[in-house]
Amino acid sequence: MTNNPYRIDLDNEVKTKPKGPKNILALGLVLVGLVIGLIIGFVFAKSPIERELFSDDKAELIIEYMDNYWLYADEYEDLAAYMKENGYYGMTTFLDDPYTTYLNSDDLNDFTTNINNDFVGVGVTYIVLGDYPIIKEVLAHSPAEEAGIKTGDILLKIGEKSTYGLTSEEVKELVLGNEGENVTITLRRATKEMEITVKRAHVTSTVKGYEINDIPVLNITSFGETTYDECIEFLNDYKDNTELIIDLRDNTGGYQDAVINIAGLFLDDEAIVMKTIDKNEREEISYAKSDTKFLNFEDIIILTNAQTASASEVLTLALLEEHPNARSLGETTYGKGVMQTTFPLSDGSAIKITSAKWVSSSDKWINGVGIKPNIEVVDDAIFTYPYLSILDTTYGKGSSDETIKIIKAGLRYLGYELKEDSLYDDETQNALEDFYETRGSTFNEVIDEEVYLDILSACWSLKASDYQKDVQLYSAVSNLGA
Repeated sequence: MTNNPYRIDLDNEVKTKPKGPKNILALGLVLVGLVIGLIIGFVFAKSPIERELFSDDKAELIIEYMDNYWLYADEYEDLAAYMKENGYYGMTTFLDDPYTTYLNSDDLNDFTTNINNDFVGVGVTYIVLGDYPIIKEVLAHSPAEEAGIKTGDILLKIGEKSTYGLTSEEVKELVLGNEGENVTITLRRATKEMEITVKRAHVTSTVKGYEINDIPVLNITSFGETTYDECIEFLNDYKDNTELIIDLRDNTGGYQDAVINIAGLFLDDEAIVMKTIDKNEREEISYAKSDTKFLNFEDIIILTNAQTASASEVLTLALLEEHPNARSLGETTYGKGVMQTTFPLSDGSAIKITSAKWVSSSDKWINGVGIKPNIEVVDDAIFTYPYLSILDTTYGKGSSDETIKIIKAGLRYLGYELKEDSLYDDETQNALEDFYETRGSTFNEVIDEEVYLDILSACWSLKASDYQKDVQLYSAVSNLGA
């Protein structure tokens, strides 16, 4: 493990947003314009603050103007503290570096929780489709898994609170809670509504392992503090196997020391995992490092997609360049070739700074480019659409809309032969009638949000339950079995 007293992260901040202003630059421009306007006004009005116009402490002067003259100042209990806190975000915001940022104590906690998947809750990940969240993954050994929650379940209520229209963060606040607490979750599954009671517990899970046709599949969701041990625990049962699938799809990164150690499970100690180059052009080489080895895996396929980023890209490139027979399959990765160091501050906050770029053992830099797979397999269209909110909109036969196009794509994925267009025609109605009939329900001839969510839910559920419907995973199994 690294001896650096600060935490070095290879994490892609696609999902995590600072809790400061939504647009720091816009706020800055507004403040500058406001200050200029006030200065002009004060020059002519002979304001008592005018004498401090050329004060060295511009920030204090701006705060004083805002406190004295801003129409909404009294709505803030401590305006100065609020402005200073937001100012820290502004100080670390740069258009050419989206990864450097200030983290208040809540941000820092969320950041480490996301990497480690370490929290007290029910143990699910979800995506908001339409106006409701749908379960994307049930974490291994979690309360949700024990209670029977499944991928594709639509979350309707958590406790007494409806999830309708909630953001991902608002849903998260409802899912998390105190250890040992029971929470009743109302779900919609296969067009039926049900309630499941789950006891919240401490969950730490970044690995989900299983096998298909005697081939182990190591699904790593993040590179956290426990990931290395979780990998070993799963792989210990496959020391006689020669083939392995490593699923890094949607894995947006994690800690540098974690990915180096995990690469060491499959590579000799002299193999180069990555090289880092700092602002002074100083290069540091990181070699594969692990006391435990699984060199029995002679043939490895790595699954990637557009959200495979940062530390996941480090592992992918290291195996492609250093392992004798590793291939990647899927889609081109995100392309994050820089790393951050997190420096803690005395009040529990921190600053996360892009501190170096990283390259592979052959000096390949994938920043902004990504890693093109050896075997390109694009996921089914239904899982790549930008999902829409349709609110209270309904569609009758003859309607044409992007929502109908998505529904028809979902129905095609489920096995119905339909045209690739956005028209609600007779064939669409027949497919929907059959879809609901096979689930013991009736289609009322109108497409609404409930129909929309039922189709998407069925697609995610099918992909999770039948590996042959996961086109990338199925292709990986087929390539190894060939």
